[in-house]
Amino acid sequence: MSKEQNIKALKITGLILLLAAVSILIYKLATRGENQDGDNPYVKGKSKGKFSGVSSKNYSKTEIENMQLWLMDQAIAFGNSKVENRINETDGIDGKIGPGFRDALEEAIRVGWVKSIEDLYKKAN
Repeated sequence: MSKEQNIKALKITGLILLLAAVSILIYKLATRGENQDGDNPYVKGKSKGKFSGVSSKNYSKTEIENMQLWLMDQAIAFGNSKVENRINETDGIDGKIGPGFRDALEEAIRVGWVKSIEDLYKKAN
């Protein structure tokens, strides 16, 4: 191979490596935070921490549905798409406390609709 061919081969190799690195970066940004269950907290707002102890064991299905309905009513009345989307994205009014319910509760507390899950329970039931 001549010197010009070696330089051309190096340029092509460098370009291929650069494209691969950019592709990997785009993939990593698109899937950052994704865990094995496919939940992406950056996209769906997955709950962690302070509401992880809130569970369906403490409430009946009807009580949870009432809390979900109350949160949904508030979301619609006040135009809060975060609460509305999180409930709808996670099976809607299903009587279960999961990540969507916890995210909606966290947002309801943040905007001042309720102070805690106990407060939500009182207002909804």
